[in-house]
Amino acid sequence: MDSNSLKTYAHHERTYWWFVGRRRIIENVLSQYLPRNNYNILDWGCGTGANFKILKKFGMVLGVDASKTAINECESKGINNVLLNNSMDTFQPIETFDLFTSFDVLEHIQDDNRFIYGIHKFIKKDSFVLITVPAYQFLWSSLDEVLGHKRRYNRSELISKFEQNGFNVLKASYFNTMLSPIFFLVRLFQKFRNKKNTELDELVTKVHPVINNILKRILIIESELIQKYNFSFGTSIILLAVPNDNVQ
Repeated sequence: MDSNSLKTYAHHERTYWWFVGRRRIIENVLSQYLPRNNYNILDWGCGTGANFKILKKFGMVLGVDASKTAINECESKGINNVLLNNSMDTFQPIETFDLFTSFDVLEHIQDDNRFIYGIHKFIKKDSFVLITVPAYQFLWSSLDEVLGHKRRYNRSELISKFEQNGFNVLKASYFNTMLSPIFFLVRLFQKFRNKKNTELDELVTKVHPVINNILKRILIIESELIQKYNFSFGTSIILLAVPNDNVQ
């Protein structure tokens, strides 16, 4: 993602319904499975730091991102515990972590299996891994291209990738389920419009503040339900896993 797109991203993730709703879903899933609030957390691909406030409720957070622009955005918010790094191979923390998070990052990674397996060297045996990714390859559009995505996922595929790379999946659910019919129509319109080299700001669907608040409330309702159910469809996926005993 280029610098302009990152700044647009930072602007929207403060109040835009999708980002606000995703944060609530992340918080509720963590609250369901993590019994303490003193975890040592690594947030890989932390972006502009919008998820730090949620993650800090569960412990100490170290953020890592490949973009200097993203790091600068974090620092402008007073978030200083962030490191610039673009490769697991060169990242050498002084300690291992209780919780590894990576929100809408895996779809950017060329070799996602290698990335998933590489998580093991940063975590403890009784740790947790929480990720989110975009769902359904048929929803691929110019927005995915501008964001630098390599792919979108389905739930069974994502579970399989984690199981094949040494994890037991505790929870895997689609989300943005209630609003997915509208989302499908918007993404299919973007796909068939086939407009190239579009700026991110042009692709973000603008909504009136009143509508934005309604959409946020719908996702907040969904965030409560997701603690009890795994949704069978939606435009994103959230997955929580733990390392299994077979990984060396």
